[in-house]
Amino acid sequence: MEFEESEESSQMMEEEMNENHSQSDFRELVVQMRKANLYFQQMCSVPMGELTMLLSIHSLSENHAPVMISRLGNYLKLSKPAVSRMLHVLKNKGYIQMENGKEDQRYVFVETTEKGRELMQKEMFHCHNLIQRVKERMGEEDMHDFLYYNKKFYSILEEEYARQ
Repeated sequence: MEFEESEESSQMMEEEMNENHSQSDFRELVVQMRKANLYFQQMCSVPMGELTMLLSIHSLSENHAPVMISRLGNYLKLSKPAVSRMLHVLKNKGYIQMENGKEDQRYVFVETTEKGRELMQKEMFHCHNLIQRVKERMGEEDMHDFLYYNKKFYSILEEEYARQ
């Protein structure tokens, strides 16, 4: 009887330790992601949200063709109002232009301007140099592993989010 209670007690302690470890991992993950994001923001000359939107427009445009705003929202997992607000900021800064569709005025298309492309090129050059320095310090294999696991983590998060 004592052995059963001891084994059960031991199992409960192990489960509690795993739970505490899991909570600790979550806290550490949140803090590290936030810190990395802050470092990137401080190293860029343009706010991260603006740069992300410009890079997304660039990624989605085929042969520099305009991109539908709804496609941007789906790509970035943002609401239409959030996308619209960011696009108006970028438009006011001269980084993008927006046009209603020729065939259907309900559709709005966006594309980067020369000024927007120059900004992206400047930021990408700066970020590329930064990533190269980090890669040199981490080592090529560790950087590759980090990117692999980061992508895997994101894919799993995306799947979990879709289940909700």
